[in-house]
Amino acid sequence: MNFTVTPWRQTLLFTRQTLLDPHRGSVLGVAWLYLQPLVLILIYTLVFSRFMGARLSGVDTPYAYSLYLVPGLLLWTAFANTLNGMVGVYQSKAHIIRKISVNLMVMPLYIALTEIVNFVVAMVIFALFCMAIGQTPGLMWLLLIPVCLSTILLAYATGLIFAMLSPFLPDLRPLTGIVLQLLFWLTPIIYVPDILPVWAASLLKYHPVYWGIHQAQSIVLYDTIASSTFWLLQVVLGVVLFYLARRTVKLLEKEMRDLL
Repeated sequence: MNFTVTPWRQTLLFTRQTLLDPHRGSVLGVAWLYLQPLVLILIYTLVFSRFMGARLSGVDTPYAYSLYLVPGLLLWTAFANTLNGMVGVYQSKAHIIRKISVNLMVMPLYIALTEIVNFVVAMVIFALFCMAIGQTPGLMWLLLIPVCLSTILLAYATGLIFAMLSPFLPDLRPLTGIVLQLLFWLTPIIYVPDILPVWAASLLKYHPVYWGIHQAQSIVLYDTIASSTFWLLQVVLGVVLFYLARRTVKLLEKEMRDLL
């Protein structure tokens, strides 16, 4: 028997479950959410800091590579986790969708909200690190919030389309994971664009995820905004994809529900 639950309440409940429930009873609790990315950041910083730091002009600090790496890595993680988590979201919540009147546009929003919270908390921790090393964050860091939101919008809109297609195309879920792994290494996050061949570096202007990452790196590393053109294009692309996602949901919703 179906019953109605407010879509936004569903989203908040799912977000809470994702953030808190897996860590109930553990000693470190929610801290486990941030240990893995922080350990990765520490490893990359220790291994590549001297080599990559020398290539970052205009920054006179031994921690230059950390200032370059962290915002890009955290933003990429938020993007990738949002997109990867949404591809199979309807199959994973099929038992709920069959029992509750679920808004298919709103329900997956908990994945994006979870990653936004993770990004904000991790950046606050990094801000404390920056203060400890004498690199106090300025007001420019507040722009990381809209940069994060525009990148998550891109992931959410793309993920909605993939989520609607996934029940009909089972291979889409593992394929998305592989593509994201390849895309990570094609994105200047742990390396700087200067080491790329000229032809490869020129292709970055067609890389919509990098538009946000480059903006975040510029804000943290140089306390300034990079060219806003590509970032605004990312916003426009996200809005266009979101519109297409809405059309896709309306077009395939009945068939997808029947398939579930």
